[in-house]
Amino acid sequence: SIDNTTDPDLDSLINIYEFTNGTSPTDPDSDDDVMPDFWEINNLLNPLDSSDNIPDPDGALARGTFATLAAPLLFIAVINFLFIPHEERLLRDIFGEEYRSYVSRVRRWL
Repeated sequence: SIDNTTDPDLDSLINIYEFTNGTSPTDPDSDDDVMPDFWEINNLLNPLDSSDNIPDPDGALARGTFATLAAPLLFIAVINFLFIPHEERLLRDIFGEEYRSYVSRVRRWL
């Protein structure tokens, strides 16, 4: 017998919901459209219809991806060019030769 409370395909839909929606309990993407069944159901799409892919005519998803990738690079640039030089100057002023010696032996983390 099949347990209705398990999720063998790990798509966040337990078997009872898979059966209710007609989706496969062993395939996280029953219509093979690269969108998991759980996501399609939660976004009011048909998890059995691969033609209901969400189009991106204005490129908004691509821009969102760019922003996601650019944010960490911007963070690293700001830290590297604004904060670290100021901090290193302070450390040189406070600790002098001891700090210079340390810097010559240890690489920066960023």
